[in-house]
Amino acid sequence: MSEVRRRSVESCGGKSDERADEGRIGDGLARDEGRLFVGGYFETAGGEARAGLAALDAGTGALLPWSLAIDAATGTPTVGSMVFADGLLYISGAFTTVGGALRRNIAVIDTATATVTPFANPTISYVLRLRVTSNRVYVVGQCEVPGNPAGV
Repeated sequence: MSEVRRRSVESCGGKSDERADEGRIGDGLARDEGRLFVGGYFETAGGEARAGLAALDAGTGALLPWSLAIDAATGTPTVGSMVFADGLLYISGAFTTVGGALRRNIAVIDTATATVTPFANPTISYVLRLRVTSNRVYVVGQCEVPGNPAGV
């Protein structure tokens, strides 16, 4: 994980420390067939552009060439939670597009091809956690669901 170049500001009372150019890795870790996917608040990994999501060799920690562009409307995109299931990587965080597709704060990625699936998600304001079973995706957070203005 030392390969992940970090970028953030640690704030405590409005002050930042000397590590302002370092980032944070959140709960976003998922392992698949020798790869470790790392999500968090960062813009680079191993000197390469990898905003919010990077793939590392699970044995060596070396950055892999696997990459998918993640963007946010403002600031650095963040991947905070992820789950790997059946060849798909489910990610959530603070972002607006993944792989050029509009995906507000939640997306499903085919890791074999580094492409975004046509997963139709509700409007997600904030995601705390993801869970995946054989036929369901559970999202814990604030969702804007028609007919339920208070969210889920």
